[in-house]
Amino acid sequence: MNALDLLDPCEALAQVGLLFGFKPPDPEWAQWLEFLHEKQAAVANDQASNIAVLAGRRAGKTEGCIYWLGKDWRAHPGKRSLYVASTIGSAREIIWDRLHDFDEKFAIGIEFNESRLEARFPNGYTILVTGCENKKQANRVARGKRFVKVVIDEAELFEDPLLRYFIRSALKPTLMDFGGKLMLMGTPRRALAGLWYEITGDPANDNDDESAAALAARSWSVHRFNALDNPFIQYAGGARQYFADQLAELGCDESDPEFIIEYLGRWVRDDSAFIYRFSPAKNLYDETTEWDRQGALRTFIGVDLGDRDGCGFAVWQKRWDSDELRCVEAYAAVNLDTDELAAEIRKLMIRWRSHNVRVDSKGHGATTICKSLLNYGIPAEPAENNHRKLPLIKDLKAVLRSGKAKLHPTRCRELIVELKAMTWNEDGDSHQDGIPDEVIDASLWAVFELRKLALVKPAKKPALNAEEWEALQEKLENLAAVRRAERLTRLSNPTHRARPAKGRRTRL
Repeated sequence: MNALDLLDPCEALAQVGLLFGFKPPDPEWAQWLEFLHEKQAAVANDQASNIAVLAGRRAGKTEGCIYWLGKDWRAHPGKRSLYVASTIGSAREIIWDRLHDFDEKFAIGIEFNESRLEARFPNGYTILVTGCENKKQANRVARGKRFVKVVIDEAELFEDPLLRYFIRSALKPTLMDFGGKLMLMGTPRRALAGLWYEITGDPANDNDDESAAALAARSWSVHRFNALDNPFIQYAGGARQYFADQLAELGCDESDPEFIIEYLGRWVRDDSAFIYRFSPAKNLYDETTEWDRQGALRTFIGVDLGDRDGCGFAVWQKRWDSDELRCVEAYAAVNLDTDELAAEIRKLMIRWRSHNVRVDSKGHGATTICKSLLNYGIPAEPAENNHRKLPLIKDLKAVLRSGKAKLHPTRCRELIVELKAMTWNEDGDSHQDGIPDEVIDASLWAVFELRKLALVKPAKKPALNAEEWEALQEKLENLAAVRRAERLTRLSNPTHRARPAKGRRTRL
C-alpha cells in the first residue's frame, strides 16, 4: 500500500497550503464570530500594530476587545496580554465579569485569580487586568514586562501627559519581543486636544492647516461606531428608538454636543465647555506696533511652577493711559532646576526691563522659592494665595472676550494653543485636569496685577508761578504739616516704641 493512500486528501491539501503560507480558518474563531456584530468583528480581526476604537456608549467596544484579546490564544502559550483602565476598580467592573461570561459561553477552561485579576487560559496564556492612575503605576504595570497584546480602555479619562508617557515610554517597549499590538478604546472628550484626539479626531474640526490629528492618525487603524451599529441592544425598537426617547425626555435634538459625544461617539466642538474665546481678529496685535519701552509702561512677569507639567512664563504689559493689556511673550519649559529657573526669569527681566515678578507654585511653597530667588538677585513675590482661581479665570476671560487683551502672534503661540484647548472641569470652577495650562496660569497672575492699575491719564503740569502752581504748593505744604503733627503726636505717646520690633515697620 502506498503512503499517499493513507493520507487524507483534506489533510494533504492543508499541508500543501501551509507550505505556501495559507492558514486554514480556525473553527473556534468561526464559532466566536457568530456573537459579534460587523463593527466588533472588524475590530477583533484587525491585524494592525496600533488600533484605536472610538465608539459611543453601549456600542459594544468592550466585547470586541475581549474577543480580540482571546483570539489565537492557542498560538501564545505561556505569554501574557494586558487590559488597563483608568483605575483598577473600573477595570474590574468593566471586563472581569465579562471574561467569566466569555469562558462559560465557550467552555475554554480559564482559571481566574480573583486577588491578582489574572485570567489564565489552559496553555498558560494570561490576560492581566489592572488600572493606571499616575506615572508610578504606569511604571509598575509595564516596566520589565513582555506582552503580546495591550488594551487601554477609557482613554478619554486619562490625563494627556500620563497617556503619552504610558504609551510611548512604558508600554511600547513591552511589545518589542513578540511584535505585540496595542489597542486604545474610549469615547470622545469635550476638549479637541490631546493624544486621544490626535489619533481619532476629525481633521475637519481643526482650524490649523496642518492638523495634528491627521498626522498622528496615519500610523493607527481607527474604528468608529456607536449603538446604532449594535443589533444586540434589547431595548424595544433598538438603539434608534432609545436615542429618540432620550432626546424627547431631555428636550434637545441630535445637534446637542453631549448627545453627539456620549451616544454617537463623535468629536464635536462644544462651545459651552470651553473657557476662553480667542479670536485672532480681536486678540492679536501687529508686531510692527510694539509699545515704546520708555515712559508710562508697566510690565509684569508671571511664573507658574510645576514639577510634573513644567513651568509657565508670561510677560504682560499695560500703559497707564490705556486699558489695553498686551502679552509680549509666553512659553513653557520643563525639567528646570533652581539655577535654570532663575536664569529664565533673569533673561525675561533683562529683555523686558522689569523687576515685577509674581510666582505661583500650586502649593509647592511660593514664599520659600521667592526667598531662594533672592540669592540670584531676583525680587520675586509670591502670588496672593488668598484669591481663588475662578475670579482670575473670569478676569482673563473678560479681557479676551472684550478684545482688550492682545497677544503677540508668534512669541505667544504656546499660550494661544492652551487658550483654544482649555475647558471647564466638572465643577465648573477651574481648568480641566489633564490639559496643559502652565502658560495660562502664569498669565492669570500677571493680568491680575495689571488689572489693579486704574486708567490714569497723566495730568498737565502747571506753569511755574502760575495760580495753579501756587495752589499745588500750598496743598503740599498743608499735607507736610499734617504729617509732622501726626509724627509729634505719636512721639509724645509714652507707649510709642521708637524702634519697632524686628519684622514690623511703622511709618513716622
